[in-house]
Amino acid sequence: MIRRALRLAAVLATVALVTCTNPMLTTVEQVVQVYNTALYRLNFANGEGIAPTSTIRIVFSKSMNPATMELSGEMAAESDGGVWSTTNNPNDTLSLSPRPNSTWALGDQRTLSVIVDDLETYTAEPAHLVYGVLDGVVYAHAGRGNDLNPGTAELPKKTIQAAINTAEAAYDEAEVWVAEGLYPIYRSITIRKSIRLRGGYSHDSWTDRDELTWALEDNAQYPTVIQYMVHTAVQIEEHATGFLVEGFSIEKLGSASGDSRLYVGIDVDSASGTVRSCRVDGGWQGTEFCAAVMVKGSNLLIDRSYLYGGTLTPSSYGIIASQAGLHVVNSVVHAGSGHHVGGDSWTRGIAITGTTATIERSLVYGGGGSLMSYALRSTMQSETTVINTIVKGGAVNHGLFVYGIYSRDSVLVARNCVISGGSSSFSSSMSFKAVTLSGDTEATIENNIVFVGPVSGSPFRRRGIEADPVMSTLGSLRNNTIYDCPDGLFVWVQDPSVVYDDIELVNSDLDFASGNVSLSAHFAGQSVDDYRLTGTTPVEVREEGIDGAAAGWGYNTDRDGLPRIGDGELGWSMGAHEYQEP
Repeated sequence: MIRRALRLAAVLATVALVTCTNPMLTTVEQVVQVYNTALYRLNFANGEGIAPTSTIRIVFSKSMNPATMELSGEMAAESDGGVWSTTNNPNDTLSLSPRPNSTWALGDQRTLSVIVDDLETYTAEPAHLVYGVLDGVVYAHAGRGNDLNPGTAELPKKTIQAAINTAEAAYDEAEVWVAEGLYPIYRSITIRKSIRLRGGYSHDSWTDRDELTWALEDNAQYPTVIQYMVHTAVQIEEHATGFLVEGFSIEKLGSASGDSRLYVGIDVDSASGTVRSCRVDGGWQGTEFCAAVMVKGSNLLIDRSYLYGGTLTPSSYGIIASQAGLHVVNSVVHAGSGHHVGGDSWTRGIAITGTTATIERSLVYGGGGSLMSYALRSTMQSETTVINTIVKGGAVNHGLFVYGIYSRDSVLVARNCVISGGSSSFSSSMSFKAVTLSGDTEATIENNIVFVGPVSGSPFRRRGIEADPVMSTLGSLRNNTIYDCPDGLFVWVQDPSVVYDDIELVNSDLDFASGNVSLSAHFAGQSVDDYRLTGTTPVEVREEGIDGAAAGWGYNTDRDGLPRIGDGELGWSMGAHEYQEP
């Protein structure tokens, strides 16, 4: 659409070449005609990508005469010919849609021209439009893209946000495919609709893509990297139902200008969807906290991803969730390194409040805060189920308090996990606890391997399971091995504390406890997080866990997806991995 001033200038320039007896009158007539010509606006601007089912609406500033309309270009033949509005001032809107039972052909330069008079017989400026017709996918390519392109495979967008904007304009549900390359952002990438954002495509071919398991090994063939210098890299807004973020490495680059209270890799707010096969860094040097993923009032699945909370910050989180539904599977969640310059730091692998969470076949690590480190912290009426998972309280070099699982005023179910109270090389570290149950907590702890890792010096406490007998309820403490906890295998925290350092007394004195042993599990490679059981592991640990299939636990495989071995009499292995005969 040409602005009125430009059109007046063009007309005046043309009139100067006209020979007539009254040039001034001719000029005035031309000016009057241009002034009275109807202007128009479009719902899809010239050059944009549109869906085959999109309707192009041309809204005129005056009432038009449909009988004078002329359509040309490929889209004219592929459309229904146009439908005009019927209002008190009729014929001011033209809608062009695909013909029934057909769609506009895909392409990058689909043309459409519209010429029509208004009711005062003035011919409106011709609308010469060019569109790229999409196929449900909008493409982004850092190397050969241009944000003025329609976003088709042949003419992709350059930036991820431009591709998302085009997809959301044309569709309620669509995909955005992003080719390998670096995508620095200075504003958050925002998703408002059901957009499936997929990275990891080759810059040469949209048919070649990374396998969805690359994130855990950091071996992407086609790395698609979002580098952010803002507080939030990817923002999922309210009502974005069924969104997907898949196949990206999201990493903090430099410092954001202005307020730097927090940095977040992916922020999900009142939405539902999936983060899959991503490596997400929560950032560094935030003055409040950093988080790889933050979830508020949402339902989120995290699958096959590596999440790192951040560094050099007072608090860092792999995942922080409130009033949400959270499912973490086949992932590694690392709280971060903490070590805040000039003060104490707290690190938490997964911290949830008022949330229902399932964590399975994953590794959750408490990181290294200088004051407190938690692998899993569950509070305020959360309901947490942890199965087939490695839970490590942290490996700090100057921490004071380290927890594997901390549950307060919540429901906790932990089955077939390896739960470590953490480790330290700092001689003045104070307290290490594999499992702490506080406040009004209900807990079920079965088939787990529970211990405290190597600790230097003489810490104040190294305990396996610690519970508040006044408020907490232990429904079941069965068939676990609890060892390397010199300050108590099981402790009732009261005044004074009741400390059990004999596993037989745990089984005999506590009516909710049975089948527990205190035998060291022999792992294949604990230093490299390989917690598979070796042949030297005691048979009680290898074969005398509860048969969860017979008990109706709802799963029958281990962390590797291998079958659990049990027949109702022969039990499963304790821990996250079923013992495999060599």
